[in-house]
Amino acid sequence: MRKAFTLIELLVVIAIIAILAAILFPVFAQAKQAAKRTASLSNVKQVGTSIQIYVADYDDVLPRNDDCTPELLNKSLSGVPFNPTGAGCTTSAGVNGFLYRKNHFTWQAWILPYTKNIDIFFLPTRQRNETAWTQNNIVDQFGINTGLTGALNTYGNPNRNGAFRDSWTGGSMTAINSPSEAMLLMEIGGSGSPHIPHVTVDPFVNRQPTYPVAIREFWRYRLMEGTAADCVNGTRGLVPDNRKTSNGLVVLGFTDSSAKAMPASQFLARTPSITELGTTVSFNASSYCNFSSPGGNLGFASTPNSSINYPMWGFGQ
Repeated sequence: MRKAFTLIELLVVIAIIAILAAILFPVFAQAKQAAKRTASLSNVKQVGTSIQIYVADYDDVLPRNDDCTPELLNKSLSGVPFNPTGAGCTTSAGVNGFLYRKNHFTWQAWILPYTKNIDIFFLPTRQRNETAWTQNNIVDQFGINTGLTGALNTYGNPNRNGAFRDSWTGGSMTAINSPSEAMLLMEIGGSGSPHIPHVTVDPFVNRQPTYPVAIREFWRYRLMEGTAADCVNGTRGLVPDNRKTSNGLVVLGFTDSSAKAMPASQFLARTPSITELGTTVSFNASSYCNFSSPGGNLGFASTPNSSINYPMWGFGQ
């Protein structure tokens, strides 16, 4: 009577298990990624809903204030002294940066009273930038579209150039023509940015309208494969980069609080080219190809054509 497997039989069993594992592991990885993306969509949708509540409390105006208060996003930094007229508010304060400043670089603080949860601002599909977190900043997660909200830089000196950057729509929720299509929140990875940057029309003055960076050339290498050199030379840039996207998809939140994961190629197709906008970039043009540049603003040489039919950016009003 046989009491054991032969060596050949054991090797066959091991080979079958190895083949099954090779087939199933990628499936498990895809299922895990899909679950993370679902959680990311949920986070973005909940933040969008919180913005809706904020807007209802602030006479239909989207969040955009600039202030300095002792509340922090990262509560572990609460031991750093609060100085409303100095370090941490009006100066960089070394390693801790503008620790207590509440503007578009820490936009999450605007709606934190409505979310009651800091973890909701992080995406399971993205790695946390711990260096930024030690400076009270949340970057490389998802940002708010400051082209729709507008942005203020008024704390400490409301008379400086660029103090009032008012959205060309007026900064109200009802002024947006198609809220189910207009993007208010966007997954942004790898650029060190806390928000979606905006564009003002040069020259830089105290009060001026601001527009979204709805420039296909700007976003191409922030979503697709390619280096800064490829950006300069116009090479590659056709295949989604999984380090910059979530397996080729970008999580978006819209002004009606809905959320979806959009293919990177579709995102680019719904973004106008600089030629369609009818203008040129006159300030910070190097940011086209500077992937490490943090959030800030670009400058247009003239008023862009916002009547073109690109509702994802609020255009076609």
